[in-house]
Amino acid sequence: IYRLHHPRIFARIRDNELKFYQSESIYTLSEHFKKITKSLWSELNNNKNINSFRRDLQKSHVDILSLILVNEKGFFNSDAVALARLNLKNIHSQIKSSLESGLFDDYTQAHLSECINKIQSVYKAQTIIN
Repeated sequence: IYRLHHPRIFARIRDNELKFYQSESIYTLSEHFKKITKSLWSELNNNKNINSFRRDLQKSHVDILSLILVNEKGFFNSDAVALARLNLKNIHSQIKSSLESGLFDDYTQAHLSECINKIQSVYKAQTIIN
């Protein structure tokens, strides 16, 4: 998951966006973020319990998006930071909605609650840093 979010990968995708005509099918940085988020958080669409492997993967996803958002060392371009913020916001909204409407086992409930807390903490940290 960290390889998919490497600054060089982001730079290559962004550079490729400029190499094609608008009428051509272009793989964008926005699409990259959306596809990763959609595939990693698919359980939220169906209010399904999340197994331990997927929980670890989702936790890593929140961690990497948080790292991009805070961008302490300036490795990530402004588009990546903005897309990380948008994806964290969308994940947060989906989790809240799922927690309100779904019945989950204790592991999933705890995991989703922890993800919400982590996202809220990152927003606060990002506000303080910037």
